[in-house]
Amino acid sequence: MIICVNCNGNITTEESPVYQSRNVFVFSKEDYEKFILADESILFLWGEVYAICMPNGTYISIDLKTHERDIVNFFSNYSIDQAIDKIEGNFVGLLIRNGEIAIFGDEFNRKELFYRKINDGIIASTNLKAVIKTIDTIRYSQNVLVNLLTIYGYYAPKKHTIYRDVYRLGVGERLHFSLGSLTVEKKPFEPLKTGSFGIKEHNEYVEIMRSAVEIRASSHCNWIFMSSGFDSSSILALLVEKYGPEKVRCVVGRMKYSERAGVINQFELDRAHKIAEYFGVRIDQVDFDFTGQKSVESWKQTIPLLRDQHLYAYSAYNFYHLAKYVADNGNSDDAVFVGAVSDGVHNLGFAQFATILEHPDIGFREYSDKMASYLFGPSFFKRILEGDIENDFVYQIMKSRSDGAEFYNIKKMDEYEKKIKFLESFFHRNRRIPFLKLKNISLVTQGGAESFENEMANIYLKEVAEKLIPETVYSCILYLYNSYFWQGSTERSTNAGALDVMGKTITSPYWDGRLHRFLSKMPEDWGRGLELRPTKYPLKWMLQNAVDYPLHLQTGPHSYLYDVNPQFSHTSEFLFGSALKFYLQEILKNRPYEEILESSYFNLEYINSIVDEYVAGREFSGAKMNDLLAIANLCLIGWY
Repeated sequence: MIICVNCNGNITTEESPVYQSRNVFVFSKEDYEKFILADESILFLWGEVYAICMPNGTYISIDLKTHERDIVNFFSNYSIDQAIDKIEGNFVGLLIRNGEIAIFGDEFNRKELFYRKINDGIIASTNLKAVIKTIDTIRYSQNVLVNLLTIYGYYAPKKHTIYRDVYRLGVGERLHFSLGSLTVEKKPFEPLKTGSFGIKEHNEYVEIMRSAVEIRASSHCNWIFMSSGFDSSSILALLVEKYGPEKVRCVVGRMKYSERAGVINQFELDRAHKIAEYFGVRIDQVDFDFTGQKSVESWKQTIPLLRDQHLYAYSAYNFYHLAKYVADNGNSDDAVFVGAVSDGVHNLGFAQFATILEHPDIGFREYSDKMASYLFGPSFFKRILEGDIENDFVYQIMKSRSDGAEFYNIKKMDEYEKKIKFLESFFHRNRRIPFLKLKNISLVTQGGAESFENEMANIYLKEVAEKLIPETVYSCILYLYNSYFWQGSTERSTNAGALDVMGKTITSPYWDGRLHRFLSKMPEDWGRGLELRPTKYPLKWMLQNAVDYPLHLQTGPHSYLYDVNPQFSHTSEFLFGSALKFYLQEILKNRPYEEILESSYFNLEYINSIVDEYVAGREFSGAKMNDLLAIANLCLIGWY
């Protein structure tokens, strides 16, 4: 889809024209729906609308193709701001009313919209390449590249791309064009406060989850990207409860990155098959085999699709091919589910038994996850504001495991600086420990680190920091998650990358706005703190008390070889053991990254040294290996 406002129609595209006026041109090869509202305004919608909120507060399921009257009444009766607050979906909308134009999306702007201002006009598209084609001289944002290369997930923050002056519609934003002037309007962030939860909230959580799954489901068939954990299997349980096993199918990836490691997720495969068998659901298996030349050719075919969607994590390849399998074996009426977002929204991302891998006991490792989430919860944040954190035993443990990294001294900070540095240490670090300095990262110069932190703090963190108190800490973190980690490998790969092969996005009920509001208010003692409730407490309570679920199968190693061998690394097998190794060496040997990385931001001498080692065939581990992966991802996907 391409929307051009005041561009004089000077757009070259193979997409079909669907609307034209004096100053507005719309092209689309994606499916869309067009509506005429009560005041003769024109509304276009691309994507999916799952449900709308009725005046009594209940949500009713909506299909854009069959509920025209409901959509027309809804958008005729509410302003755009009001409508966005009352709608669940994954869409982009265009409203043309009385000479004014509004381009908007759902609550979190999950469906990607890239845009660029052109003089007094704008070009916006769901495909990055369409916007890039309008630029004469492409320049690159060094601060965004710092984020992409140093933060796990390998992503640009929500409003940004790696291209200067090319943006994405951010959380709560919309584009408004009136009287020849373009403005980017943003809904102010209003945090929610935590409260005391009890039996009522247990039941409320169950109701939200059931509804979140049901409004996204299909009466025809429902596919699940299956793993061995609670997230995808909970969706499976709720779908079978509602539709029966005959309308549910699972698909799981079998990961073989190298001959030397073999299948690296056998634990995941075994448990996923057992869970599917328990529910009587068919489960299919897709091979992610990186051991032969065939995988290299497959990568070459996939790369342009990832580049067009601005996806830079190599795991995006896996999700793309899961989506292709569903597209080849399913039906256009099918729904496709994934368990993404659950880790972050329930336990701030600390829910994979991975905080401390060195101990074999899963229970201990789960509690170590809770220790990590405690450091970003209200109890510890109170100690931060009081200046009393160095005596906190949990903080001491986590700092002692940081390999001598440097930390800020908060005694020299005022309250506002403490809040900014607290948020930076969560969102701007690969290792999330409060007040860890960015200078511990070798890829980036000191000047580059400072420039990056200043720009991102002003654009993303400042508004939130001003409203950050112990009672709103979860609401603030979950709000920012939408601009940071949920722009990363799993979430955007399933949401954006699958569109090219399926004609629809893959949906996660864990990205439901109602669930996010509930979990923004959820107290620390519901699995996020040092009490003895498990991680993802409300989800696990639901499975134990409200839904048929095989809890007895959730024992033993979680998913990957590192569950029994902490020294194992996906990254090592991808870089040094897979057939992609020789292709990557060929790409990297001429140092193409020097075309876009500036020496004032990046330590090019260090980058060149690790690239040269890799090209020479030497294998290494640790931070140096992870830095190499970031550079390899960037050069593998490439840029315009």
